[in-house]
Amino acid sequence: MPSLQDIADQIDASLNQLNANTAAIRTDTTEIRTELSQVDDHLESGVATLADGLFAILEQERRANSIAVHQVAQNDTIICWLDNIAELLCGMTRKLTQQVDLQDRLVLIGGPARGHRRARARPRGRGVRPRPAA
Repeated sequence: MPSLQDIADQIDASLNQLNANTAAIRTDTTEIRTELSQVDDHLESGVATLADGLFAILEQERRANSIAVHQVAQNDTIICWLDNIAELLCGMTRKLTQQVDLQDRLVLIGGPARGHRRARARPRGRGVRPRPAA
């Protein structure tokens, strides 16, 4: 049977081993804590950089949208002008055709003594929209 001293020595050795292991765990824990703190700082910096980048993208998109709205307004104005010009040109073409027809009739009424009938080119309706009768 072991003596009380032997048992006390075994307990003391176990406690010393436990203290040594606890000190190693404490050192490892401190190292892990330091590394996690570095990772956290790095992530914080990365998130801040990401936020700045996303904000810059948002501002660029806002600017692009305002430019697009301006372009749409300009295009609408140009289309309106082109519609008005087309309508005016159609009206002018119709009036000119009517005048040429009247001149042709006058030449035919006047007979050969006054002149002869001239051949002329007439628009064949391409690109000319008929105007509703008023």
